[in-house]
Amino acid sequence: MTLAQLRTNVRSNLSDSGITFYDDNSINDALQDAYNEVAAKARCITKSATVSQVANANYYDFVSLGVTDYLGTTAIYNQSTAFWLRDDVSLRDFDRLRRDWEMWNGDCQFWAPHSLQYIAVAPVLPIIVNEQFTLWYWAAAPTLSSDSSVPLVSTDMQPLLEFYATADLLESAEEMSKSQPYWAEYRRDLPKYKDRCVRLAAADLLLRV
Repeated sequence: MTLAQLRTNVRSNLSDSGITFYDDNSINDALQDAYNEVAAKARCITKSATVSQVANANYYDFVSLGVTDYLGTTAIYNQSTAFWLRDDVSLRDFDRLRRDWEMWNGDCQFWAPHSLQYIAVAPVLPIIVNEQFTLWYWAAAPTLSSDSSVPLVSTDMQPLLEFYATADLLESAEEMSKSQPYWAEYRRDLPKYKDRCVRLAAADLLLRV
């Protein structure tokens, strides 16, 4: 569905076909908030980007390196060695590989999450010429900029956006009891969608072996 179609459905849920209480901008904003949350929690948008390796850098903040819609890492491919970095070793286990892993020089072989902002990699090169990574990541929702915009959400799960937006707008109008059934449907289906997206991503990554 397009943004215009989603907005029409939300307006129908709100019983406001005469546009007497909720204007289009309010509904659009609620749908964008819904889209942002679904993309972040369900991890339904997967993208790739080329990132230059940084000399002696064990920690990477991909947003500061230009991947502005980055939310989390799915996989990293080392273009120089033509190998995928291993992600089956936790950051704590890096110390078991080498206690001085932050001083370890060589082609990058491992990555692990460090925090919401950073990932850690090891080993690292002391001198970089043209070495690059291909980063696969799940991305933030783009802006629904026009009525013809279509959210990157599976067709059967696009009602999640309607449920969230309807509940949010009813809450803003202090219609708490009316909002609860829509929140209940949203909270029921979102974990199902997340599970589907994670399983699909795992299946795709098996192809790299």
